[in-house]
Amino acid sequence: METMMIISYCFTSGLVDEFDDDFISIYDGIDNTGTLLFEGDNGGDLSGVNAVAASGNLFMQVTSDAFGSCQSGGFGTSEWSWIVGCGEIDFPGCTDPEAINFIPVATVDDGSCILPAENDLICDATPINCGESLAGTTLGTTLDNVGTCGTTNTAPGAWYVLTPDIDAIASFSTCSQADFDTKISVFSADACDGLLTCVGGQDDNFTCTGNTTLLENIDIFSGTNYYILVHGFDDQQGTFTLSIECEEVTLDCPGL
Repeated sequence: METMMIISYCFTSGLVDEFDDDFISIYDGIDNTGTLLFEGDNGGDLSGVNAVAASGNLFMQVTSDAFGSCQSGGFGTSEWSWIVGCGEIDFPGCTDPEAINFIPVATVDDGSCILPAENDLICDATPINCGESLAGTTLGTTLDNVGTCGTTNTAPGAWYVLTPDIDAIASFSTCSQADFDTKISVFSADACDGLLTCVGGQDDNFTCTGNTTLLENIDIFSGTNYYILVHGFDDQQGTFTLSIECEEVTLDCPGL
């Protein structure tokens, strides 16, 4: 008597354009007449979509209107990766439920977990000093809705706070240090829950690669709180390094 070997299948990564008529269908069988195991776009992110075909055959069908596809280079799409094996197999992925890329079906943690940024909200802003560079992320953050400050605010961002002990001319930079199209907006305020006053903002700086940001020639004053929002163009999110450089200004006022 022949024993049927089951087929296990799981996407490890891949984006599909959720705003158009693009979706995948997975069947247990040699074609689309078999039992339907999954159909949809999984909210645009195929990571974790999985199926087990008891017949020993698995068939996947892709339906697309060809607008916004990988072939057309549209937004919200990427190459797909998956694992397929015979019998019950281990699925690598993020196993931390607190992570924004948690995959419930993952059985082996592959070190890919991305935890939400701790400085998502302004009152949780990460302290930063002149001459310092800090790695950060906007992945898993929320939209701050602070309006336009040098540039529009349309994407979630991460907050930092600078309280200098000198008067200086400062630059704020993600220049060639981010994996997405960044923006920087700088505000002053007495406290995190106080009135924000726009100091300056910048979208792209053409001396930087990857549509990243260099905001220069910002006057800062000793003892003032400056809240720095790193955010993205359109709805883009990603990882970055924020660097701040300060050139001290000394006022020379003879007779005073």
